[in-house]
Amino acid sequence: MKICLLNPPKFQKRLSKDIIINFNVARFSRGVDLVYGTTSPTELAILAAEISKQHKVIFLDANASNMLPREINRWILTNNPDYLIIKCGDTTLIDDLIYYYFAEGIGVKTIVWEDMLNPIFSNELIKNYHVKRIMYGEPERVIFDFLNGKSGVIGGDFIPDLNRLPQPLFDKLPMRKYYKEGKSNWYSFLSRGCGWGKCEFCLMADKNIPHRLRSLDHIKEELDLLEKYKIKSIYFWDPQFNPGIKRAKQVSELLLYYNFKWECWFRCDNFDEELFKLMKKSGCFRIHIGLENASQMVLDSFQKGIKVHNIYKTINLAKKYDIECAAYMVLGTPEESKESFNKTIKFIKKAKPTTIVPASFRPFPNTPLTKRMMEQNFLKADHFSLSNFSNCFGFDTVSKTKYLTNTELKNEIEKIHKLSTKLAIKSYLKEPLKWKGLIKPFLIRTVNNYLKNDTYI
Repeated sequence: MKICLLNPPKFQKRLSKDIIINFNVARFSRGVDLVYGTTSPTELAILAAEISKQHKVIFLDANASNMLPREINRWILTNNPDYLIIKCGDTTLIDDLIYYYFAEGIGVKTIVWEDMLNPIFSNELIKNYHVKRIMYGEPERVIFDFLNGKSGVIGGDFIPDLNRLPQPLFDKLPMRKYYKEGKSNWYSFLSRGCGWGKCEFCLMADKNIPHRLRSLDHIKEELDLLEKYKIKSIYFWDPQFNPGIKRAKQVSELLLYYNFKWECWFRCDNFDEELFKLMKKSGCFRIHIGLENASQMVLDSFQKGIKVHNIYKTINLAKKYDIECAAYMVLGTPEESKESFNKTIKFIKKAKPTTIVPASFRPFPNTPLTKRMMEQNFLKADHFSLSNFSNCFGFDTVSKTKYLTNTELKNEIEKIHKLSTKLAIKSYLKEPLKWKGLIKPFLIRTVNNYLKNDTYI
């Protein structure tokens, strides 16, 4: 059979009546993240490679190729595949479904795949949006159920041995179009699942998703191919690069044999100074950490499992070895108060990470914290309604807390946004070589912070 795979085009966001910006998106397993480069559709490319073992595969990355909807529909019509697989995203779901309806309308059996989807989300799409084939979770085995004629909702599978999966289907991708901050870039996954898996706001919480690691040989095979395609930087998109110190050191030692610059998500409890030294030597230039909040009580309230003093130590070691540190926050959970916000601001000013990325709480579907906040009437909108009728990039404040109304919460979050802008200016003002890759996202974020005024509660 002929199978077409589609990574849909860029996402548009209206910043004001007269300003519309096109954003690339990363349609990955932890939700869609707004990005300023062009992100490789890594997971879709792995699925394509698996399908190609049995069927003819045609791949279109409309996001990288900056295609218009009518051009994509023409591509579907021209190829007339037996099946079309669309990698949807939570914040682009309605936009992405346009191609589902077109394909089904001309008789092409179409599968909607989005890791964010779960039975609750999926049943809503079947009931109200009349989607016939919905796939969620890890797709490499269940996809063949669809290709053998099944319909409905299929998902929730876990691939037990990641080393049996093929490398991404690189030769079907526009590899030269993937970049980040001015460098050719690839997003890679060293594992699946999470070594912690208990943060109650996270999609992986309470799902019993096993944590599985790729072998060093399997990773090396991918790195060799990336070197062949002249990729210069790699973003390891796993929830944590360091599920354990030994594993992190092994991967860092492997990277010593290449010239890649790389960045990763880093957990602030499995590390020592030797690891930072090795990471720097092997090309690491940035770590991304889940700061979330600098109040230990707030961190403990959603089972983050991290101590504030270890976050501080992580940032200090990163600075010592000249590794940038981007600290991400989840703002608006039930225990937050003016006191917790003051602690967070004080911590940021003292620790001085390279950048901070504040985001309002996103009520991911079927997570323990979302369920609890819905029961306590702390949420005005769930994630499904945000996906459809607003946005869930974390710009909008959709919650209140035990101690703050929505308006008060929004005001406290705004203080963090202003601090974020000041910190970014100080971090990069003296480094003009980095301006080329950062000035556009900085300006967009600044304009967005200035213009946003959405309130739900």
